[in-house]
Amino acid sequence: AFSGPRWTESCPAAAEEPPEYTAADLTREMEDQSSPFPALVGEVQRRLGKILSTSDLKMLYTLYDFLALPAEVIMLLVSWCVEEMERKYGAGRKPRMAQIRKEGFVWHRLGLDTAEAAEAHLRRQSALRTRTARLLPLLDIQGRPPVEAEQKYLISWVEMGFDDGAIRLAYERTVLKKQSLNWSYMNSILKSWHQKGLHTVDAVLQKDSSRPRTAAPAPAAPAPAARGDGGPVQDDLERMLQYMDRQSGGEGGR
Repeated sequence: AFSGPRWTESCPAAAEEPPEYTAADLTREMEDQSSPFPALVGEVQRRLGKILSTSDLKMLYTLYDFLALPAEVIMLLVSWCVEEMERKYGAGRKPRMAQIRKEGFVWHRLGLDTAEAAEAHLRRQSALRTRTARLLPLLDIQGRPPVEAEQKYLISWVEMGFDDGAIRLAYERTVLKKQSLNWSYMNSILKSWHQKGLHTVDAVLQKDSSRPRTAAPAPAAPAPAARGDGGPVQDDLERMLQYMDRQSGGEGGR
């Protein structure tokens, strides 16, 4: 268990600004032999590969004292921020303490105030990151990670419960309408399907009635539709089958 004087023992309102810590506050905490803060400072400096400035120390102390995040949670936070920075911008890139502080306030709002809660959150984030990276080729995006705004769209679609095929189908309809990927338009398609409870290709093709259909005279005698001659829905199905065949072939053949 981690002890030491904590600002939030008389917890301020969530909207209240943190105090303006002074150099004397930091010195007192660093000299307190019962406090885990000095060891935390050493670990953060090692992880970031630099000596923390006074400004950096104040931001770190805000996480520790004002938000009352335990030292082990702060280390998980720092490690996650480092990994995210390197994933986006390459090995050796390190986050600034201001970025870590900002993410720390997000964790605080999410209630990630124990190592167990933080680790569970990181597992979810890692799974989302893996899934969203797999979605990018479905949108014909190669060779780069998604930017923040794109990632928000991707995460929302995953959390709505769409499978890969439905997301690809929404992309194809977007390109057909807009001639290129339009994130807002594609999102409107998927939100419409989500409201109807349609989250797979089969469900969309069978039940989505948003596409106009032209009435035609009934044939004199019923006849089975030829492959590729079944109207817009059949066209969508044919295209999706061909796409999934190509994807399977690219992973090692059928």
